[in-house]
This record gives sequence, C-alpha cells and structure tokens, in this order.
Amino acid sequence: MFCAFWLFLAVLAVSATNPAKTIQSVKRDTVPDSSPFVSVRGNQFFVNGSVFKFVGTNAYWLSALNSEQDIDNTLASIRAANFTVVRTWAFNDVDTVPENNATWFQLISNGTQSINDGPNGLQKLDKVIELAQNHGLYVLLSLTNNWNPIPGVDQPLPGGFNPIQIRQMSGSNTTLPRNFLSDSYGGMDTYVRNFGGPQEHDQFFTNQTLITAFMNYTSQIVTRYTNKTSVFAWEIANDPRCNSTLPNSSGCMTQNVTNWHSLIAMHINRTDPNHVVSTGTIPTPQASPAPGFRRSVPEPQSKAKLLKERKAAWKKQRERQKRAGVQPDGVKIRGRWTASSQTKRQSDLNSLASAFDGSHGVDSADIINIPQIGFGSFQLFPDQYDYSQNPPDPSLPAFNQTLEIGLNWIKLHAEMSNL
Repeated sequence: MFCAFWLFLAVLAVSATNPAKTIQSVKRDTVPDSSPFVSVRGNQFFVNGSVFKFVGTNAYWLSALNSEQDIDNTLASIRAANFTVVRTWAFNDVDTVPENNATWFQLISNGTQSINDGPNGLQKLDKVIELAQNHGLYVLLSLTNNWNPIPGVDQPLPGGFNPIQIRQMSGSNTTLPRNFLSDSYGGMDTYVRNFGGPQEHDQFFTNQTLITAFMNYTSQIVTRYTNKTSVFAWEIANDPRCNSTLPNSSGCMTQNVTNWHSLIAMHINRTDPNHVVSTGTIPTPQASPAPGFRRSVPEPQSKAKLLKERKAAWKKQRERQKRAGVQPDGVKIRGRWTASSQTKRQSDLNSLASAFDGSHGVDSADIINIPQIGFGSFQLFPDQYDYSQNPPDPSLPAFNQTLEIGLNWIKLHAEMSNL
C-alpha cells in the first residue's frame, strides 16, 4: 500500500477500502449528522453534516522529517496540489534507541514496551496533526505494518516477488537509513521478535501476549488524538496478512486475520468513539465466516464462483475471436484450424491469480463486514501482482489488457460495498 498505487476506495456499504477510489465499505452510521468528525453514512463520508469528498495521498514519512519546518513545507505542498487527506504512519518501533536523536515512538525490547513522548517521539506526530489542521488537511493514521525486515538478517522472500519488493522486504539493502523505506518503521515482526515465543509472523494475530502489547500501544495513540477533528480515521494495519519476512506457521488461516481485525476494531471503537476505524488489507476476496454479527449475507466471492466466471469469459473470448475473423493459434489441418497450442486446460482455467488464491491468508470481504470497521482500502500494483480474473484477450494490446484487469479489480471492490 505504499510503493505504487494507493487506492483510497471509500467502498462504503449501505448500512452495512488501503486508498484512492471510492471506499470499500461503510458498516454503520458512526457519529451524529452535525459532528465535526469524519463519519460514514450509507455510501458516503460526512463532516459537519455535509458530504465530504476528497483526494488522498501517502506520506508515511512525515513524522520522520528533520524539522517542524520540513513538515510544514511538505503539508503545504500537499494541500497546494489539491489533496485533502494524507495517510501516514502512527508508529515507529525500535528495539534499541537510535543514535543522533533520530525519531522513534516505541521501544520494544525483551518483552517490555516504553513510549517516547519527547521531541523526537510522539511530539513529532502531534506536530503533524497540528500542522495538517492548519493547512486544512485530514490525516489517516495507520497503527502498524505487516513488513519489517532486518537488513542482512531476514531470509529473501519466496519466488514471485520482483526486485523492488525483494529490496524493500527481504532486508537485503543495508545502505539506506532507517525510516527511508516504508518497512523500516518497525511493525508486527518487531513485536514477534522481542516478546519471545515462536518466531512466526502470524503469532501477532493469535498470541495473546502480542495482541495485548499491540492494544496497549494502540490505546496510547488513540486516546492521544480522540478529540482531534483533523484525524480522518484509524487504519488498523498496513497490508496485514499471514506471511511476511518472518516465516508463518502452517496453521495460519483467514479466520485468524479476520478475528484479529474484529478484536482490534472493537478495542479502538471503545477507546475512541469519535473516529472511524478502517482496514488496510491488500485486499484478497475470499469466503470465510465473519466473527460475530454480520450486517448482510450477499453471495460471497469463492473459488467456484471465480472459476465459473473465468470459464464463461473464456468462451465469450473465443466467440469474439471467431466473429472478428481472428484465427486461434494452432495447426491448420484440411483447411480447418484445430489443435490450438493453448487449450482450455493449458490456459489454466482451474487455477486462480495470486490476488484470489488465498495464499495471503486474508479475506477482505469478511473483514470489511465487521460492524466496527467503517471502510476499507485496496491496492493496485499491476507490476507486482496478478489481478486477472479471466484469461487474457489476445486481441488486445498488452497495455489494454493491463488496463482492463485493473478496471475489473476496481469494480470487484465496488461490489464489496454491497456487503
């Protein structure tokens, strides 16, 4: 959600989206109509009783800038570019206090936590909130990150990741300073490494000691800004999933990540009733039971449904080719084209793209259906993930194929607003 495209989708559900388009699901009417805090009703955001439309951007590094003037200049430039919401990290975890008065918010070491409330700590985040309000900006605060490699220590990621991801997530780059990359601010794996127990990433979602530790930090941050109207919303986590640079256990399931979201969302909602809670999942449409009450039960996304749609699209594609006089690739025998080099079986109609196969252990449709979560966001990284629901149309240029896949991905998440 940080290196390429931030689709801030207000996929708000009627009674019932990371960041950019519309919004991924409004679960409930969050605050009174005339409230100065951002709220969600139906499929829209509201402020002071009026519909609030916005354009958002990412600046995870705001609090790590060197001076108050740097922060102020940056926010002024963001506002001058007609953005109205900026997303930034509300965490900066370390296991040893950094040198040279570098920024850090929380020290996690040997099973203990301590908060830095000084001028190189949360006072810098205070200043971000204050200056954003001065410039008429709202701030979406993310509370932790799925990714936090240790340079030169963590093992490279499994196959399928491009060089940019490997550099950012595998810990192989030891030349960039801390807080330069979005994954160098601590996060889930910092908790896992420093509280003992199995060194498995998904312990963060199920180990009660780790859950309590994260809730403690969340309480510190959320209570600090409960009455700040310039806080747009709380994002529970950036890109939470079963896998990370630490290995995951063999037992991590979508229900683990969903239940954790429900627990944290309820905790934030009890602590701060003024602000909307959001999810920052990738997301990946799956089908698993949601914890607790569900507002509605639409037809869920499932492998069977996706494969059925894919096969129907494959047939339509072949018909279009025939009508257009485009000969399928194959061998011409006795004047007829037969034995295509890409048969239905070979086009892999029975497998799903990486965004749909459940390999990340995330069910975004279920998470967005948690009553305490007001909206969700989603990513679009066409250079890193396969979002194709249907076989590629060979009659289209590569660019148009990528464009069509991206538009279908956006439409899919718009449909999730009906949850």
